[in-house]
Amino acid sequence: MGALLVIAWRNHRDVSNILMWLGINVAFTFLGGAGISWQGHLGGLAGGVAIAAVMMARHGRQERTSWVLLGILVVVLAALTVARTLAIG
Repeated sequence: MGALLVIAWRNHRDVSNILMWLGINVAFTFLGGAGISWQGHLGGLAGGVAIAAVMMARHGRQERTSWVLLGILVVVLAALTVARTLAIG
C-alpha cells in the first residue's frame, strides 16, 4: 500500500482512495487484536514507501544511482532484521 501511494502520488493521481484504505488498515492493525503485529505492518508500509521512492527517482543517467540506493536500503533492512532477531533470541 505504501508503494502504491508513492507511485500514485508521483504520477499526480488521486490518492484519496489509497489513503482511505491505508487508514482502515492502520486502524485494523491497532484495533484488530493481539494476534496482529503492528510493527510488521508499519514496517511493511515504511519499506514499501522507501523502496518505491527510490525506484521512482530514476531519471536517465540517475538509474544507476537508484539501483545503488536500493541495494543500500536492502542491506540496511537486512541488518536491522538480523539485529532485531538476535535481540529477541
